Amino acid sequence: MKPTAKKPVAKPAGKPVAQPARKPAKKATAKNTAHVTRHPLKAASLLYSSPSAIFRGPVYFLFFTLIGMLIYSGYATKDTVVEAPLKLQRQAMVVQAIGGGLIETVDVGENSPVFVGDALAWTVS
Repeated sequence: MKPTAKKPVAKPAGKPVAQPARKPAKKATAKNTAHVTRHPLKAASLLYSSPSAIFRGPVYFLFFTLIGMLIYSGYATKDTVVEAPLKLQRQAMVVQAIGGGLIETVDVGENSPVFVGDALAWTVS
C-alpha cells in the first residue's frame, strides 16, 4: 500500500500564539566597531566617524606645511643689516637760585635719582 498525503488541517481562530524569544544579536567585532558605533546624540556621532578623504587631504597638507615651516624657521638664516639714524638727546634743565646769588655746590650728578623736594644746589648769599 502507498502512503497517503495528509491534508493540512485549519486551526480554529483563538489566542495569538507567542513567538519564541529571539537570540540576542552578536556583538560587532573589533574591526567593525568604527562603523557600528552609535551614540544617542546625532551630533556626537560625528566624533566617532572618520571624515572623508576630501576633508582629510587639506588638513594633512596644512599640518605638514606648518611642521615644515617650523623646522625651516629653526635652521634658516637671513643676513640683513638694518640701519636707522639715531641721535641721542639729553634733557638739560636750567637751575636758578630763587633769591639770587651764586651757586656754591651742586649736590646731584648725572643719572642720579631726584625726588620732589630734594635740594639740588646750595647758594652763597
